Amino acid sequence: MLELLLNYPMWWDMGARMSNIDFIAVRQAHQWRIFPLLVIPLALRVPVSIALLWRRPGFIRSWMLLSILAFQLVG
Repeated sequence: MLELLLNYPMWWDMGARMSNIDFIAVRQAHQWRIFPLLVIPLALRVPVSIALLWRRPGFIRSWMLLSILAFQLVG
């Protein structure tokens, strides 16, 4: 999804050749486009997992959430 929404549309802007100034401009645009698609969701996953420890659906076991939280913290 990240590739589809972020990288593929940028390829159209690159063209056959690109100067250093153009490359820097594309990289700056890329960094600000990636923030809402990747950084924000990844930052929210740990607090949401912690909140689920107290307000979890009955079919989700607490050991599952603790495992998920441990893997997220390692990542």
